Amino acid sequence: MPTRRSLRKITVTTKTTWPKYRRVPQVRMTGDWLGRAGFAPGTWLDVTISEGMLVITVARSVRLPGPEQVQEVMETLQREYGRRFPKRRSKG
Repeated sequence: MPTRRSLRKITVTTKTTWPKYRRVPQVRMTGDWLGRAGFAPGTWLDVTISEGMLVITVARSVRLPGPEQVQEVMETLQREYGRRFPKRRSKG
């Protein structure tokens, strides 16, 4: 059986954001140890932030968006897509 460690060393990397193309810090965690700690795929998390410390816990309650919010976001995305990628007129 593998040894269980309570301390993990993880590197902070960078990710380039879109659309402003800024480099921001990023933390990625993967491994069976997350599942053993109660963080199954699809689990919502709460992240508490303080100077030099992140505390990650399973979310106690999750408020999912209602149908109106989903519809509003979809319409906004469709408008933005249409603005960025206008339909080309065919020659003919």
